[in-house]
Amino acid sequence: MTLNREAYLQALTDKLRPVFEVAGYPLRDTVHVSVGFPSTRATAKNKRRIGECWPHVKSADGNGHIFISPVLSDVGEVAAVLVHELIHDQIGTEHGHKGPFKRAMKALGLEGKPTATHAGEALVKELKALTDALGEYPHPALTFDGKEKRQTTRQIKCACGACGYVARVARKWLEVGAPMCPTHKKPMSIDAQGVRKAGRE
Repeated sequence: MTLNREAYLQALTDKLRPVFEVAGYPLRDTVHVSVGFPSTRATAKNKRRIGECWPHVKSADGNGHIFISPVLSDVGEVAAVLVHELIHDQIGTEHGHKGPFKRAMKALGLEGKPTATHAGEALVKELKALTDALGEYPHPALTFDGKEKRQTTRQIKCACGACGYVARVARKWLEVGAPMCPTHKKPMSIDAQGVRKAGRE
């Protein structure tokens, strides 16, 4: 049976349970793992966040949520990020990357700065064995080079035919109605071309 990416990550989490158990950090019975953009710095050019753990206390069912960035497709890197985030779920996100996290990351074989860990040699081999058993990670990387422009709200021009007074209004407010000219107290005309352009965005 072919796994989708979420099922793959959940299966990998289950395979990591004995690893965490041996290290002295048994995982919670349930943790939700999926692909998704972290809430901050997901597309930052520098110090991009590639994983995120939301604590179980924030979830309606009492279980933590882990997100692996969609920019990752290398299964080794994905697995190492998953280990990092599972540590957060196991020890509690309130510790951040301080003492308890540092001790756990070392016990599990992560190296580097606590905020930017990577798998050490022994963990690399262990993760490869686990991911080889699951097969190819079923996710194509989402490329983001930082050049995309964030869409902004188009302000549509409105004008009074009597005096020429001009105002620019967001499309959503024009759905309520045209603005009133402050001088003539009558609805202003709406730039139809601007409305069409905004509708295509």
